[in-house]
Amino acid sequence: MKPRILVLAAVAAALVGVAAFAVASSQGPVAMSGVVARVGSASVRAVDQLGAHDSIVVAQVTAPDDSWVVAYRVGMEGMPGALLGHAHVGAGTTTDVRVSIDSAIRLTPYAIITLNADRGVRGRFEFVMNRFDASPDKPYYVAGQAVQTTITVALTENGDTFEIPTAPAPAP
Repeated sequence: MKPRILVLAAVAAALVGVAAFAVASSQGPVAMSGVVARVGSASVRAVDQLGAHDSIVVAQVTAPDDSWVVAYRVGMEGMPGALLGHAHVGAGTTTDVRVSIDSAIRLTPYAIITLNADRGVRGRFEFVMNRFDASPDKPYYVAGQAVQTTITVALTENGDTFEIPTAPAPAP
């Protein structure tokens, strides 16, 4: 079952990438939003954590400056959804970063872990996705890609991983 989930996740990510490329190329050159970091200076690495319910542990984070490790539910079209939680890290490499999960947010099968700069008031998380341009703590980008990873976190009641449901075919 896990290979099927991975294939579906890869297909969804590819479709989002193609759609983003189509939109970007149809509008001509677009300035990158976010904080651009050089190759090797910003990264996140995390492994699947089936059954996570109160926190997610990010195995390794490399940050060019004070930063935020941020966890989101996977929302529509594979994009970051509701904010699960965040943890502050200093410059350099940090291991085993624990991100507490907001108990009011229901987990989805996958979580997106990103690395955001701490550019506003130091130590205060100031990023709101629907106010991206006005938020000082934007995500890092390396070589044109957001510094992020997606992991599996949730289980069904019977212990199996969730499957991404497919949309029903329209009635004839």
